Amino acid sequence: LSSRAPPLPRLVSHGDPTMITLVCAVLSGAMFYLSLGLDDVWSLAWIAPLPLLWLAYGPAPRWQLFAASLAAYAAGQIYLLQCYWGMLPWFAIALMTLGFGMIFATTMVGARAAWRHLPAWAALFAFPAIWTALEYLVGLVSPHGSWSAMGYSQVAFPPAIQVASLFGLYAVTFLLCLFASALAVASARLRYRRSGSASRSGTASRGIRPPRSWRPTLARRS
Repeated sequence: LSSRAPPLPRLVSHGDPTMITLVCAVLSGAMFYLSLGLDDVWSLAWIAPLPLLWLAYGPAPRWQLFAASLAAYAAGQIYLLQCYWGMLPWFAIALMTLGFGMIFATTMVGARAAWRHLPAWAALFAFPAIWTALEYLVGLVSPHGSWSAMGYSQVAFPPAIQVASLFGLYAVTFLLCLFASALAVASARLRYRRSGSASRSGTASRGIRPPRSWRPTLARRS
C-alpha cells in the first residue's frame, strides 16, 4: 500500500472496552454453538469459555461480563431451534435459551468474584466448580434430566469421556471448564507480569486486580 493511502479502519481500537467485550462474546458464542450443537466440533468446547474468562479476569465491569456471557451462551443454544422448531412452542425454546444463558452468566460473575477475592489456586477451580454444580442441579430439577450437560459434547472424543466411568458425566464437564480456566489464569498471569507492579503501572486505577496471593509479589517488585 502507498504511504499516501489513508490508513485502514481498525475494527477494534486499542483499549476500547466495549469492542473487546463484544469480540469476546462473539468468539465464545460461535464456539459454544459449534461445539454444543449439531455441528459437533468437540474440540472447541475446551476453549469456548476462554474469551469470557479472559474478560472476567480483567477490568471489565460486572454488568458487561454478565451481558456478554448471557449473550454468548444464549447464542450457543440457538441449535435448539434446529432441533425442536415445529415440535415445541417458540416461547419454550426462547425460555430455555435465555435460562441457560442466565445460569452461565451468573457462573461467570461468580468466577470473577473468586478471581478478585480468593487465592489463585482457588480462583482456578471456581469456574469449573460453580458451573458443574449448577449443571448438576439443573439436571436434578429438569424433567429432561442432564440432556443439556456440556460433557455430552465430548462423545466423539473417547479419551475425554473415560473419566465418566469413574465419576459420571459431570466430571467431563468439570474437566472442560478446568482446562479453559487454567488457560485463562495463565493468560492473566502473563498480563500482570507484563504490566509489572500494580502501583507503578496503574493497573489498580483501571480496575485490574490480581488474585490475593499475587498481590504481595507484585508489591515487592515496586
